Amino acid sequence: MNWVILAPIAAVISILFGGWLFVRVQRAPLGSARTAEVTAAIAEGANAYLRVLYIALVVIAAILAILLIFLFGWQMALAFVFGATCSAVAGYFGMLVALMANGRSATAAKEGLSKAFPIAFNAGGVMGMAVVGLAKTLATEWAPEVRANVVMPGSHATERIEKLAASAHERGDFDSVEAAREAFVAGVPAGRMGDPARFGQVVAFLSGAPASYVNGAALMVDGGEAGSIL
Repeated sequence: MNWVILAPIAAVISILFGGWLFVRVQRAPLGSARTAEVTAAIAEGANAYLRVLYIALVVIAAILAILLIFLFGWQMALAFVFGATCSAVAGYFGMLVALMANGRSATAAKEGLSKAFPIAFNAGGVMGMAVVGLAKTLATEWAPEVRANVVMPGSHATERIEKLAASAHERGDFDSVEAAREAFVAGVPAGRMGDPARFGQVVAFLSGAPASYVNGAALMVDGGEAGSIL
């Protein structure tokens, strides 16, 4: 038996399982008209964000692809474009299922945590299965010339986090900005936020020769924040 074919088979199963979770979330009851209205408003904002984001990403990806053609050849550029497309598709479906799960989880929570948790968990599973499945497909199809790994960051000490902490303090949610920061890391077993520079070093390591045998992996850099591998 050729064990190499197990990788693409596992990738396809992962994507199909993610699709099944997507359908389960979609079938959950949305609830009242007010819940539907709020969900639609959130979706409108999220879609506007995605349009701006993806336009910028297309421009950057096109520039990088052209550079890759001259530096490494068309095959490397094609692999980059394919990988970027897979990432964009996974991101779109992740956002879509998150939007669907928001109102549905809130509606189910009226009947208790046992009803709401599966909806939220399944929604997170869609993104996890899509990212890992598509990355595994890319890693298999383009190896050994190209390696594809997924890096999943958790909370890091960025300017955005500082702005969120300040905003939470201004709203009166916390007595101080420091208290808001502490709330952000309360669920992180490592007890602190990540260092963006260290995160960059992790990515650099995966891109370098010492990690040349690492392919199709999903690495969480979150201080243990994620509750599961999904």
